[in-house]
Amino acid sequence: MSTASTSADLRELNRARALALVHESASLGLTRVELAEQLDVTRTTAAALVTDLSALRLITESVAAPTGRRGRPTTKVAPDPDGPLVLCVEVGHGHLQIAEMGIGGQLDNRAEMPLDSDDPQQAMERIDEVIHQRRSGLTRRCAGIGVAMHGLVDDHTGMVVQAPYLGWENVELGEHLRHSQGLPVIVENDATLGAIVESKLGAGREEHTMLYLRSTVGVGGGFTFEGKPAPSRRGWHGEFGHLPFGNPTERCRCGAFGCWEIAVNHIALAEAAGLDVRNGDANALAVEVFQKAAEGDDISSKAVESTCAILGRGLGSLINAFDPDVIVLSGHVQSLHEANPAAVIAALKDATMTAHRESLPPVRSGRFDDASIRGAGEMILTELIASPSVLLAPPEDAS
Repeated sequence: MSTASTSADLRELNRARALALVHESASLGLTRVELAEQLDVTRTTAAALVTDLSALRLITESVAAPTGRRGRPTTKVAPDPDGPLVLCVEVGHGHLQIAEMGIGGQLDNRAEMPLDSDDPQQAMERIDEVIHQRRSGLTRRCAGIGVAMHGLVDDHTGMVVQAPYLGWENVELGEHLRHSQGLPVIVENDATLGAIVESKLGAGREEHTMLYLRSTVGVGGGFTFEGKPAPSRRGWHGEFGHLPFGNPTERCRCGAFGCWEIAVNHIALAEAAGLDVRNGDANALAVEVFQKAAEGDDISSKAVESTCAILGRGLGSLINAFDPDVIVLSGHVQSLHEANPAAVIAALKDATMTAHRESLPPVRSGRFDDASIRGAGEMILTELIASPSVLLAPPEDAS
């Protein structure tokens, strides 16, 4: 936790703590009394913090619903609807998404468009163009940009080290956007961001540890402790899809053999059902298999069952490694589990040590379909909220 060396530092730290609470409690709102209690400060100090943050146009106060009790009406603090926002971007295989998020975590004006070129330079120019177009139409100040990247990302620099399905290696996306946009930028792996959101706000909320698995084209995930990703040397954690739980003779796009993701992804499921995968859309093919299985088609049902067994064996191995309080699934792996949970759990049990089997962690579906792009906004907002007067003040008040 940050510490303060002067009274000014302490006040700024308390502003940040107060703003973080307003952000996290936006759906309910906080009274000044509740703010004081949760910050463990006096009501006078809480009132001063509210005054400061209101002057910075970061929060507002409004009269709460009447309680019928005597006395002065209670007011609640909430994010200022005209306050600054951040842009959230998700870069995937062949597509790009952009949205806006203000303090309080509301994701607004989400749009998707094609990312036609896999060439890194052309793709970055396209990302720049989309961000500039969105910024030009904003009526609120943009304070930063968060990017969810489908690939391996260096936590410290925002370099895309490897994005196998895009063909990127060592692409300086973070530095490029900071230079072109002139704003704080965070670039992070999409599954890591999804894990953060599900742990803080979704299916893993209030659990100490959470194992998160997300599947789009590939399979990634994360392990969180009290809402934060477990630290690692370079931030390259959570690449569960590249564990050797698959066919050891089959090479993955990452360069390794036997990766789990090529045994459980959309294509693997469609192939197991006997579908021609050469020209079809992978997601549409998987949906077709799920639909046929639900209608009782024997070949499709067996394909779902066998793929779920591979998923379950891998999850059992991860339980042995991490011993999480809960497992949260998102995307294609979530659909697999929902299609045949019994097959997943049976294989999971077979793969876990005997000591685990009497108290297996629950396997839950993720709450958010948009966890990655939402996580991009959450991550950049968290960094900005840590220094509200400097990073979130309107331009004329900033120094």
